Amino acid sequence: MGNCDLESRVRVRLEDLANTQLLRTLQAPSGKDFSSNDYLGLAASKQLHDAMILGVQQEGCGSTGLLSHTSQNLRRLIGRCTFQVAI
Repeated sequence: MGNCDLESRVRVRLEDLANTQLLRTLQAPSGKDFSSNDYLGLAASKQLHDAMILGVQQEGCGSTGLLSHTSQNLRRLIGRCTFQVAI
């Protein structure tokens, strides 16, 4: 019974707000969404996808991949990545 009363009160209140033109609605933001994890749009990048596959094939991944290489190899890989991003 309590839920019915609440639903009716909410419905009446929403109708009142609509009738007085005070009802607000949410709209999706336009432009870039800097709060998302993909604000640069890289998740859909075919070029990045292909580069990641190539990197894994060439260098490996996981606990025996990149992290187990010498620090010199790690610096070389970071340098390559930085250069590619800069291009």
